[in-house]
Amino acid sequence: MTLELAFRAETEDDARAQAVAWGAAERHVAGLVVDAIRLVKGTMEQYVVTVTITLREQAQGRLGL
Repeated sequence: MTLELAFRAETEDDARAQAVAWGAAERHVAGLVVDAIRLVKGTMEQYVVTVTITLREQAQGRLGL
């Protein structure tokens, strides 16, 4: 199962912190694979972090999917 998640951040530092957190999640959640992380500067000084993840069967079972 592949999911694409998007998060808004008010500052570039907040956006980068979210990206780092997703990178760390991959190491701590069995079956979670982070395929891509994109940081895009939006309008009005907001940033959007888009994370594409793959949940392998073991992670899907833990999440009840």
